[in-house]
Amino acid sequence: IAVSNMRNYGGVMSVTPRAACDDRLIDVCARRGRGKTSLVRGFINAILRREERSKATEYRRGTRMIVESAARYSVQIDGESSGFTPLEIRLADRPVLMRAPVQGQIP
Repeated sequence: IAVSNMRNYGGVMSVTPRAACDDRLIDVCARRGRGKTSLVRGFINAILRREERSKATEYRRGTRMIVESAARYSVQIDGESSGFTPLEIRLADRPVLMRAPVQGQIP
């Protein structure tokens, strides 16, 4: 399951292609499958920007998401360990100011 407010994941993959940081919606892409073959297929679909059209994928949008599972699964937020399921995801009440270097310039 990938929950995002941005289109790209890891720079080149598009797991949530309808996501926009200013639309006040959270985008969720959930992929069914097990094993290495399913994982590789998901990565290929994401890189080719066709994951949303896959029959193994469910895509949802909303203002609040609750992720529950029969077993406890670890959760990562931006690559950092952040607890276990279940979890609730919602947008902040107001925008968060972020700074980033201009592309091509080293800070």
